[in-house]
Amino acid sequence: MPNSQIEAARMRPDKRSGRLAGINPLLYPGWDSLLEAHPGSSFFHRTAWAQVLHETYGHRLIYFCRFADGQVKELFPIMEISSPWTGCRGVSLPFTDVCFPLQTTKHDRQALFELAMERGRRQNWRSLECRSSDSEWRGASPSLTFYGHVVDLKRGQAGLFKSFDGAVRRGILKAVRTGVRVEFGNCLDSIRTFYALHCVTRRRHGLPPQPLRFFENIARYVLAQGHGFVATARCEDRALAAGVFFHHGRNAFYISCQRRFAAV
Repeated sequence: MPNSQIEAARMRPDKRSGRLAGINPLLYPGWDSLLEAHPGSSFFHRTAWAQVLHETYGHRLIYFCRFADGQVKELFPIMEISSPWTGCRGVSLPFTDVCFPLQTTKHDRQALFELAMERGRRQNWRSLECRSSDSEWRGASPSLTFYGHVVDLKRGQAGLFKSFDGAVRRGILKAVRTGVRVEFGNCLDSIRTFYALHCVTRRRHGLPPQPLRFFENIARYVLAQGHGFVATARCEDRALAAGVFFHHGRNAFYISCQRRFAAV
């Protein structure tokens, strides 16, 4: 039996037992199908995002789960990061704005957190970080706080336009008059156009960009599989701005926008 199959078998729990287990979703058969049945699941719990991060950075995946009746009842996904600058630590999940642990019942999630912290102690993690605002994690404290933004799209295009600030509405109308158009794509060329703008923006902010292979893996494992797209605003042949969107079920996630700092 190949080594990957041996590891997959070793990490595969009995789905009927209701016990806790740590699994690698990339080696777990039918992980995305199990995940889609969970009402709280998001794109960032899927194998596509796990594959992007693992392929780009080599992070080790340990997803702590509670299975029962053939379903995922609870999930606390962790990636183990080893860095010469920050040491070894656990993050749920890297490069992810929000990644709430999953739960379907009133069951206390503390057992999942304890299981993750026990692994951290064995592996000498310096910290364990969860990118959420979960109040059930006893003993944890916030190190940073951020605003989350949710846009309700059920109002339709006209309703959304009316809800914008006056300056935003004027900017949209100016762009229409100037001939700015928006293109949608999911190919490697679309990602490379986005990446060129990304580098311009990061230089302006005095920050290094993520490596190109990170976005190429997004194109390969996310966009090419129908889980997202790039929206690019152009005036004639010039790319002015671009954003990357992921989607899962009836929700879309606006993960990044880059633009040129020049008047249209």
